[in-house]
Amino acid sequence: MVAAVAEIMQEEKFKKLVIGSTVAAVILLCFLLIFLIGQLISISSRKSREEELLRQIEEYEQYIETAKSDCEVYQGRIWLEIAVRELLALRGENADTDTASVALSVPSEIGVF
Repeated sequence: MVAAVAEIMQEEKFKKLVIGSTVAAVILLCFLLIFLIGQLISISSRKSREEELLRQIEEYEQYIETAKSDCEVYQGRIWLEIAVRELLALRGENADTDTASVALSVPSEIGVF
């Protein structure tokens, strides 16, 4: 009789352990799923921001090409540099040390500022 009661208690402990483990696994899976969805949203918004910055860079380059005065060229180059620096920051690069990525030269007709 004592052996039967001990066996039933062992079974109940085992069932509780299995139920607890299952609940813990489901909760962990839910948290991981929520984290994954958050990361996918973050990646998507980051890519759309990069595409927007690339479009802005192209617009600023066209603006510089069609600029009628030196002031407009200078303004366009400033806007271009801001957009390039923001794009580099999104990609995790440093615009201050990476001089090849932000090579904005002043044309000879404008002079040195």
